[in-house]
Amino acid sequence: MIDGNSPLAVQAKATAMLGLAIPANQWVVLDFVQREIDTHQAISPGPIWRWVAPMRGVYHLMTTVRLDGPGSPTWRLRVLKSGQVVAEASFAGASGQIAWLGVMNQEDLQVQIWGSVTLVLSIQQPVLPATIAIAGVGVAL
Repeated sequence: MIDGNSPLAVQAKATAMLGLAIPANQWVVLDFVQREIDTHQAISPGPIWRWVAPMRGVYHLMTTVRLDGPGSPTWRLRVLKSGQVVAEASFAGASGQIAWLGVMNQEDLQVQIWGSVTLVLSIQQPVLPATIAIAGVGVAL
């Protein structure tokens, strides 16, 4: 049995707001304002949204983004660990996904988005505009 003092018990899942506009040509922190799960109250919402690992462990982050609008804009996602880029991916379409796996010790994670034009997160239900899931997947030795 896993107790709350193990990284394996840590989970967070949240969603961004429908129709959120992302200005062109600048990195913007995604604000996943609607918390579904946050076992350790590790999410800090707002314009500098972040998730802080509550204890040393191995964590997996997965973010999926769905855009609205015409055409196939060029856009990027990146994951920052304590302000340093640890993963980055580029897209030319309406949806994209980025993942990261690594050891953390009370450090924070953020996801940023950048577009060559103004981007708008999906407003089409039941498609979620942007989601993040973070889970403890191992104990760091």
